[in-house]
Amino acid sequence: PYAEDRRPLDYCLPEMDPLWTAIEESGLPICFHIGEFYQDGPGAHGRSVMVSLGPFRKTLGELIFGGILDRHPGLQVVFLEADLNWVPGALQTASMLYECFPPMLEPKIKRHPREYWNDHCYAGFIHDPAGLAMLKTIGADRVMWSHDYPHPESAYGLTWTIIQEILDATTEDEARMILGGTANRVFKLD
Repeated sequence: PYAEDRRPLDYCLPEMDPLWTAIEESGLPICFHIGEFYQDGPGAHGRSVMVSLGPFRKTLGELIFGGILDRHPGLQVVFLEADLNWVPGALQTASMLYECFPPMLEPKIKRHPREYWNDHCYAGFIHDPAGLAMLKTIGADRVMWSHDYPHPESAYGLTWTIIQEILDATTEDEARMILGGTANRVFKLD
């Protein structure tokens, strides 16, 4: 994403605080979706999709290490359609930074990065067996399943198979959260 003058957006800058305040006051989450990046040339589609799934680490880093979640403690964030499997690695890297480089981190954040994830963040997925295997690290209450019909990567034709995979990977209560309960709560649909 770019600012009006074509500079890359930096969500941590003070001029972005009115945006974060408005979102926080709305009581609704901000949602980040894949697809902010596209390349031309050989392998363009594959390269673009691979890179599109990576920027959520950048955004999570901005939210945590840029102090956004400290300044806006009511903010809720949903990362959509980039699977779940990126989350454990991102949390592992964020933990290492927090524990090994505290003098270099500015602003100083108030809590451990995993606490920000557990209090503010959610990830949506369509089909991610690897991510489901890492639910203990991610938190089943931080996960939302989606479908995305009619896109080719959607669950179309596989819905019941994917739902069964979720049921097999979780408890009944966790499956209820993942298959709709968390989304109902986060988006205030009840």
